[in-house]
Amino acid sequence: MSKETEVFFVRSVRDPVDTSEFFSRVSADRSILNDFLLYRGDARAVSDLLREWMVKHGTSSLFYHHTTCDAVMHPGITVDEIEELILSFVASMKGVKNLWITDPFIFSRKNAVVSLFAKMINELAGSLQSVTFFTKSDTLNDQRKMLDVLIQISPSVRTKIVVTEIFHDRYWIDPDKNKGIVIGTSQWCHQENCSYRPSSAT
Repeated sequence: MSKETEVFFVRSVRDPVDTSEFFSRVSADRSILNDFLLYRGDARAVSDLLREWMVKHGTSSLFYHHTTCDAVMHPGITVDEIEELILSFVASMKGVKNLWITDPFIFSRKNAVVSLFAKMINELAGSLQSVTFFTKSDTLNDQRKMLDVLIQISPSVRTKIVVTEIFHDRYWIDPDKNKGIVIGTSQWCHQENCSYRPSSAT
């Protein structure tokens, strides 16, 4: 039988009793500790649980059940954590046959970007039949390297590129199941001669 982790919150309701008193009282009854693991931790202690929740239910599920911006990164997250989170999101789409990718800057010749793209495609390669890219025309010169990687991983996959200026945000979509994931959002900047800045997801 699987053991699921649940999160409980403890807060003192009167002074001078604090959470240390709670742990002391629980520890006094050793029989409890034979059946339950109890430990202290800060917000980082539940970071893995929150990531698993967000992958399964979406970030907006944490905000009063209203639709919000499902951004997947924050300034303090490391590159390895970004990759782990993105691959977890992509893995939730396993079984997709016809993948749609909307991303104005999807194509790149940078090794780090190509490597991450390969890992993402690997998560879906078992069922993948076609990939349609919706992207901007000025990225087409960089398409060859990433398409070669895609074909290496899924030799029989069909690819199509739709050139469009409509999409700004990055989504991976399973049109057959009407579901998808947010890979990154556009960030409008106010500098002169700058109307769009790609996010670090790609």
